[in-house]
Amino acid sequence: MKTKGKSVIQFAPHEYELRADLIPLRGEVRNNVVESVRSGTGSKYVYVATTSDGTVLSTVLGNKYVREAYRSDYRNSSLDSYLTGREKTNITVNSYPWVKEKNPGTSSNIQYKKGVSETKMVYPQGVITAYLDSGTEKIYREIQYKLLTGDNHTPYGTAIRNNSTDLHLAVNRTYPGGPLRINLTDANGDPVQSTIEIGENEVGETDSDGILLTVSPRRTFTVSARHGSERVNVTVTPYGVTRTNATNGPPQDIAG
Repeated sequence: MKTKGKSVIQFAPHEYELRADLIPLRGEVRNNVVESVRSGTGSKYVYVATTSDGTVLSTVLGNKYVREAYRSDYRNSSLDSYLTGREKTNITVNSYPWVKEKNPGTSSNIQYKKGVSETKMVYPQGVITAYLDSGTEKIYREIQYKLLTGDNHTPYGTAIRNNSTDLHLAVNRTYPGGPLRINLTDANGDPVQSTIEIGENEVGETDSDGILLTVSPRRTFTVSARHGSERVNVTVTPYGVTRTNATNGPPQDIAG
């Protein structure tokens, strides 16, 4: 009986395999899309970028920026090999040199199968959850959270300003799909609450501090604000983009 017992094939628990299969389909941005369609709540805008082997989604939820990315060419589910804890940590930390400099805390305590490992890095400005393929030894799925307010907020990009009227508008540059900060004040520097447009579309209103947080389009775009008889515009080109074609719309509207 003992000999027969040793020859029995040990199958991985189905739950762990299913977890691995669902990783590309789960995320807070996707949940926000569903919630926005169903009930109209949540963030209205999400950035979407796709290629033949990759997808990026990003949005702003409250005071945090959320980015989800997936690379199918970095995934080989047929190789169910194993990465040690040190290997997982080294691959993850070295993939994000700007986080490595901050000496992030790392952890990996969730079990998967099919050659999938998860590593989480926590640093002062946010959290990165990386899913590694042990066959390719690459990160094929990531979820990033970045704080946009508070003492440890993610650094803002260069501000593009228009102070030509009594209404002052400043927009901090970012990369396509990155967190976009818009600040509206009067000539005395006091915050102004107003509707903000990107291109020809309203994207929201500035809060009591004169701030609106959203995500950047992928091309050159114009941000506009109106308060009373005053109207002010700022044209912004995202980092890494040649100033050519302008966009007339905001990030993809998921609410219809």
